[in-house]
Amino acid sequence: MDGAIAAAEIDGQRFSQWIETAGISRSTAFELVKLLGLDLEQRKVPGSNRPVAFATAEQVQLLDAIAGRLRDGGVTLAELRRDPRLPGVAAIVPAAAATVPDDPGLSETLPDLPLLDRLQALEIAMATGAPLTTAEVRQLLGVFPGAARVTRGRVTAARIGRNQWILEGPGQSGTV
Repeated sequence: MDGAIAAAEIDGQRFSQWIETAGISRSTAFELVKLLGLDLEQRKVPGSNRPVAFATAEQVQLLDAIAGRLRDGGVTLAELRRDPRLPGVAAIVPAAAATVPDDPGLSETLPDLPLLDRLQALEIAMATGAPLTTAEVRQLLGVFPGAARVTRGRVTAARIGRNQWILEGPGQSGTV
């Protein structure tokens, strides 16, 4: 029985053990898994009532390479969040893993709008109360809406659901 368990662990590494040896924080490690789109395998292990996350040997190599770049200051986590295809990282990260955001509003690439078009779009969005995606709000307001309510100038973006926002102008009371 012990031989079978040892063979299973040779196949990969416990993710918690990798975190300890990687020299990065637990939250950073989980952020990397999310950014890279890795699917850690859940395995039942002796002494644990719940399945434990395991990374395959290939995933460990990928995580080691990226964690090394983070530790050495070659790249920051913020830069990885913005673009996982950074020079020096693109060679490490497979192309499939570089399609990061799972939020459809953030994965869209919206064209830059001239100021007049942006102002007209803001006016229409506020007048109609039409729900907007996070990317659309970011494009119109020029900031990423990080809280449930974000005000820029005299326009307030209010979250009404996951990736759904409405814009309110001056004098409009929140319907949310």
